[in-house]
Order: sequence, then C-alpha cells, then structure tokens
Amino acid sequence: MKSYFIYVREFGDPFQLNFLNPISLYIIDRLKLMEYFSYKMESLHVKLQFLYGSEKVIPYKKMYMAQIISASICMIVFFIGVVFFIGTSIELLVVGLILLIVLPFLLYRELVERVNRKKREILMELPILLNKIALLVNAGEQIQRALIKSVESEKRNPIHPLYLEFQKVCMQLKNNVSFQQALEELSQRIGIHEVSIFTNTILMNYRRGGEQLSLSLRTLSHQLWTSRKTMARTLGEEASSKLIFPMILVFIVVILVVAAPAILMMN
Repeated sequence: MKSYFIYVREFGDPFQLNFLNPISLYIIDRLKLMEYFSYKMESLHVKLQFLYGSEKVIPYKKMYMAQIISASICMIVFFIGVVFFIGTSIELLVVGLILLIVLPFLLYRELVERVNRKKREILMELPILLNKIALLVNAGEQIQRALIKSVESEKRNPIHPLYLEFQKVCMQLKNNVSFQQALEELSQRIGIHEVSIFTNTILMNYRRGGEQLSLSLRTLSHQLWTSRKTMARTLGEEASSKLIFPMILVFIVVILVVAAPAILMMN
C-alpha cells in the first residue's frame, strides 16, 4: 500500500480525493481494471494526453480511474450514513443508484469541458503569436529566431497553454533538434486543426524564406483572426443565452417586490 501513496504523491496533483486514491489504486490493480477497460479508454487517453502531455498519460489515466472510484466510495459512505440516521427507503436507494451511475459521466463531462476550454485558449492566442512571428519575419528575421523571440518575449501570460507548448519547441531548437521535427511534434501534441495548418504552412515555406514566407504568414494570420472573431462572437452569444434565465428570475422578483405593497393595500 505504501507504493500507492508514493504513486499518488508523484502523479496526483491534477486530481481530487487523493486521500482515498491509494485505496482506489489498490482496487484497480487487484481487479485488473486497467486491463479490462483499456480498449474502452481511447477517448480518455486522447483527452488526457492533450491536457497533460504524452509523458504522463498512462499514470494519469490510472489516476483518473482512481478518482472515479474514490468519488464512488465517498458517495456510498454518504448514503450509508444517511440510511443509518434516517432509515432506508426505496426512493433513497434509487437516488443513490442513479447518482453512482451518473457520476462517471459527470466527471468525464468536466474533463471534456477542460479540454474544450484549453482548445479555446490556444485558438484565441494563436493569431497573436502568429502576428509577432510575421512582424519579425517581415523585418528580416529567420523564422526559427522569430519564433523563439516571439515566445520568449511574452510577458502577459507566459504560462498560457499555447506558450507552454511553444516553450518546448524553443527548448528543442536550442538543443539542436531540427526545426521540422520540433514543429511536427508540436502539431502532434496539440492535435488542433488550426495549429496543424500553422505548422504545415511554416514548414512548406520556411526554406524558401523571403516574400513567399511573409505572404503565407500574413494570409494565415488573416484566417486565424477571422476564426478568432467568430469564436469570440459565439462565446458572447452563449454567455447571453446563459443570462436569460437569471434575468427572468430577477424580473419576477422585481415584479413581486413592486406589486406586493399594492396587493396588500387592496386587501
């Protein structure tokens, strides 16, 4: 069991309920759940790899399963306590069973939302980074140096997901990894269509350099800014739609507050 506590200390930071996760890890190994569910976890594998990188995706996948089991244990203990204090009933058992079934889907939905949020952050920031690179290339800088300078000069949010990924690229370039390999690995790590277009555009044109590369970067920049505006508009519309229900509730409360004195006076 001690090894499971070490495992949680090493890989448990992004996850919750770490005080129970060693027990859950023991259950996973004892019942060989990773082997049983391995072929059913491809989608989970892809999402965890996108969030945390390929280096730790296997242990993080195991920790994610441990988190689900730990949450289920907490829920079971809670319902046992409720039954102990207020007695059992069919309705309570049905509610508990439904929650146990729904719980993994809720946790998976939360993971999907985190993936989508990270994708949005990357897509919103990518045009800004590309603008910096294009300006430096237009000024006569080599594309490799332009990329490194653009990433290293970022002061607003250096821990932004996009810049964290590009920092890995810069480190690879400084360690004499080929430019093509670094960008291809970047595209594979992120797995977003727009980033793939970005890397492919640079790789197809960086050897030519000069006006051709500058023109390609400007064209791509225009496309990405258009996508960014569309995404911002969509997010604004979603935010507006989410405010409709609270506004209706506030309107009803205001009507009641205003109308109540008049109704009382009439009575």
